[in-house]
Amino acid sequence: MRYLTLPQALEIFLELNGFEIVASVDEQVAIIMQMASGMLSREAFGEWLRGHIRLKDS
Repeated sequence: MRYLTLPQALEIFLELNGFEIVASVDEQVAIIMQMASGMLSREAFGEWLRGHIRLKDS
């Protein structure tokens, strides 16, 4: 059985709903690591995410 990481699951969820993350891979990894280490709250992650997603071009 194959498991997805949080970034993979998030990317799939957003793509299925017509969105994409607008941030470099390094920035995405850094923000996920901050959240995983407890340095960033879920609320702060949600704010970051809302500022870094956009509707995909059709």
